[in-house]
Amino acid sequence: MLRLCTWNIQSGRRLPAILESLASLEQLDLIALQEASTHNGAEDAVAVAAALGPTYQAFQVTAHLFPDGVDQGNAVVWDSRRIQATATGAFKLPEPSGRVLSRIRPQNRNAVVLESLLD
Repeated sequence: MLRLCTWNIQSGRRLPAILESLASLEQLDLIALQEASTHNGAEDAVAVAAALGPTYQAFQVTAHLFPDGVDQGNAVVWDSRRIQATATGAFKLPEPSGRVLSRIRPQNRNAVVLESLLD
């Protein structure tokens, strides 16, 4: 069985609370993070991996920078005891379209990819 969680961490604005709440989650094999950012030079995904324990690894990709300098992207965090990563990467997603979305300033969008073997 694979235990997967997806989580929009809203640019890590409340990163200390996010890291504290990880202790209350059941053991997870894989976490997909949306709106991951960087704080004090450290990627949110790396902070999440460190909070989960020494067997967790992370990969994070920035999609875009806001005018205030805040970066935002996607990430994966995985337990290397269960998931043997063979490759990580990202690819660009098409820009959203539609009446409401066309009024929002253009943004880069991406998806993170983790190729792995399950133990």
